[in-house]
Amino acid sequence: MIPAPLVAVKSVPRTPNGKVDRSALAASGTQVRTDAPSGPSATQLEQTIIDVWRKNLDIDQFGLTENFFDLGGNSLLLVSVHASLEKILQIALPITALFEFTTVQSLAEHLTGQISAQPSFSEAQQRAQKQRAAFARQRERRIGSTT
Repeated sequence: MIPAPLVAVKSVPRTPNGKVDRSALAASGTQVRTDAPSGPSATQLEQTIIDVWRKNLDIDQFGLTENFFDLGGNSLLLVSVHASLEKILQIALPITALFEFTTVQSLAEHLTGQISAQPSFSEAQQRAQKQRAAFARQRERRIGSTT
């Protein structure tokens, strides 16, 4: 496992018996470098996904290209993320999409295509009419094959 934050130290502090002095290491005040998303570079949709992930994963910083499961996510947390995203974005999102698009960036790209491609009311009506016609043809075939 590789930790998300990487800390650069000049030397590792040691105890008098030669072991790593963990308390001195933690208090050394070194700079932490993370692949955290910066505010301006994240789109509104990416920021929404980041907020949902932060809430569910209980992590403050992570990168746009970091994998949900590598950050400690699991299928149960994914269900919670799924419910939150559907509620906030007001879209029908298949949960399998969250297994397929496991980074903030890839999920946002997928959702951008889905949100912009949402059908209008007339398109939905046309699709429903086609389905009814297909069901009627199936019913006619079943009735015709039994006689």
